[in-house]
Amino acid sequence: MIKEFSVTQITEYIASIIKRDYVLGSVCIKGEISNCRESSGHIFFTLKDGNAQLPAVIFNYAKALGIKCRPRDGIMVKAGGYIGVYPQAGRYQLYCSVLEEDGVGSVYEQFEALKAKLNAEGLFLEEHKKQLPKYVRTLGVITAENGAALQDIINVSRRRNPHLKIIVYPATVQGNGAAQTLIAGLKRMEKIRPDCVIIGRGGGSIEDLWCFNDEELARTVYNCTVPIISAVGHEIDFTIIDFVADRRAATPSQAAELAVYEYSAFKSELVEYHSRLLTDMLDCIRSTRDMNSRYILALKNFSPQNRLDNYKMRSAQYSEKLEHELKKKLQNYRYNLEKYDSQTENAFHNKLTGKKHLLELMKAKLDGLAPTNKLEQGYAYVTDSEGRNIDSIDKVNNGDTINILVKDGTINASVIK
Repeated sequence: MIKEFSVTQITEYIASIIKRDYVLGSVCIKGEISNCRESSGHIFFTLKDGNAQLPAVIFNYAKALGIKCRPRDGIMVKAGGYIGVYPQAGRYQLYCSVLEEDGVGSVYEQFEALKAKLNAEGLFLEEHKKQLPKYVRTLGVITAENGAALQDIINVSRRRNPHLKIIVYPATVQGNGAAQTLIAGLKRMEKIRPDCVIIGRGGGSIEDLWCFNDEELARTVYNCTVPIISAVGHEIDFTIIDFVADRRAATPSQAAELAVYEYSAFKSELVEYHSRLLTDMLDCIRSTRDMNSRYILALKNFSPQNRLDNYKMRSAQYSEKLEHELKKKLQNYRYNLEKYDSQTENAFHNKLTGKKHLLELMKAKLDGLAPTNKLEQGYAYVTDSEGRNIDSIDKVNNGDTINILVKDGTINASVIK
């Protein structure tokens, strides 16, 4: 009968066998580092060659004196230490205490060569990257149908916006032919035209993520007219499409947060905008009413009827004032007239008497100078037939008729000589 063992017992047994093996107790292994990550001061990575992989760990990296280089993906190293069993995972691994760099791995060289080529062509330039829409109503997702990345994206998206429409294109995200399914997904999404597309998967080794370093896929991402977020692996994982995509997210969950707006915050923002708009409208209405009242008052002040009323009032005031002044002056005139009436009458009488006397004197003087008075003294006054005075012989000719006025009549005569 076969003896029964628990998982712990069989694991401890295998660990004891490996521990007693003198070859595995001290080994130096040459390989390429991939899937390197740091946690709690320890470094975990994978050593690989063309046919196999070996997990490795460096405990207390900062204190490991035999570590002459920092582990990073893509470099060739010589790693020294012992092979032991990690019971919790049920696997053997290299417990590394010595590490020396030994060149660059072929996979890493391929990655850097393609990166340099596409960068030189301008595929990584920020000016070519499209802005993500602020409000995404339809989200496209290209990833494995049953992967944890899809569930993370859906959970985060639904939590942020329960009304979001999600279109999933199930793609192969690892192994041969994976890049072609990703390209087919992008072309399909370009026909559907969602607001934004997330392409990616969860973390893994560089080999697991290698399909996202495909050149044709990178060019398809670059030429896509729909904004694309790359969400491949963990924060420390970088692939070619991370540099070509419009945005790179460290994880699929972060990609969902970048793409999907928070609906509750959006509603709060709408409420705030509504309140601000209402306040602004009420302020505008109050301001317009105040301005309208000022305009109405100004129109009243400058209206023709108001100005005419003002002129009528001022005219009435002026008329009243003028009438008052006239009455006052008339009273003064009457008073002065009554005051000087007797004096004026006497002055007028005396002046009239004087004028009469002067007139008599002037009459007497005129009478003394009158030509008719001279006729009484024997003189005569000679005129022509028209009654014009003749005071010279040059004014008459022979045969002219003349009139000679004497004191008692007129003599008609004719000029002989």
